[in-house]
Amino acid sequence: MKLKKIASLMLAGVMAASMLAGCNTASNGGNNGGEGEGEGTTTSGYSAVMAENVSDAVKDMDNVTFQDNNADRAALEDALGNLSSTSNALGVILGKTPENVNETNDWKDFVDLAVVRADFADALGLADTDLNENDMSLDYWTTSDLNMNRTIKEGALYVVDGTVDVNKAVKQIATKLSGLFAELDKQGVVDDYDNDKSIIYDYDYTVSVSVVNKTLAPFAGYSVSANFIAVTVNRTVSQG
Repeated sequence: MKLKKIASLMLAGVMAASMLAGCNTASNGGNNGGEGEGEGTTTSGYSAVMAENVSDAVKDMDNVTFQDNNADRAALEDALGNLSSTSNALGVILGKTPENVNETNDWKDFVDLAVVRADFADALGLADTDLNENDMSLDYWTTSDLNMNRTIKEGALYVVDGTVDVNKAVKQIATKLSGLFAELDKQGVVDDYDNDKSIIYDYDYTVSVSVVNKTLAPFAGYSVSANFIAVTVNRTVSQG
C-alpha cells in the first residue's frame, strides 16, 4: 500500500509540473507574439489619435484605415536635417495651432522649409511636392482616366510650437482634414469605348501621421522647438 501511495504522489507531482511548464510556455508564446505585432509600424499612436478625431462621416468609410508608418517618419526626420541654424526666424512666428507648411503660403519664403518639403515628398514618392492640405482629397487624381488605375500617395506638412501638446495638435488637424477625407472616392470608372464596356476601380486608403520634434536656434535667450506633423494618404487600387 505504501508503494502505491508513493507512486500516486509521484505521478501527481509529474502532472502538476507538466501543467505548470505548459502555462509558462503559453505565457511566453503570448508575449513573443505581442512583441512581433505591429512590425513595420511605429508605436507613437498619432495615427490612432487622428482616427479617433475625424468626423463620423470619415469613420463610417470602410475603405479608409489609419496606421502609423515608419517610412514616413524616417523621411520626415531625414528631411528636417536640412533646417540650418539660420532657421531661428522660424521660432519667432510659430503658433499654438498647427499651420500647413506649403509652397503657396507665407512659408514659401523660408528656403530651408522648401528643401524640407521637397526632400520629404521625393523620399516617399508623393504625387505633389507642395504638401498642400487641400490636395488630400485626391480629387485631381480621380478625374483623369490616366490616373484612375494608379496607386497614389499625397501628403501635407504642419508645424506648431514645440510647447503644444502633440495629441491636441493632431486633433486640430483631424478636424481640418475630415472634410477632405470624406471626399475620397470609393470607386473610379473609366469608359472603354473600344470594347463597349466600363472598367471599375475600387479604392482603399491608408492615412498615416508622423511627428518629429526639431530644436531650433535659441531666440532672445529662450529655447525654441517645433513639432513637425506630416499626414499622408496612400490610395491603393484594385479592379472591381
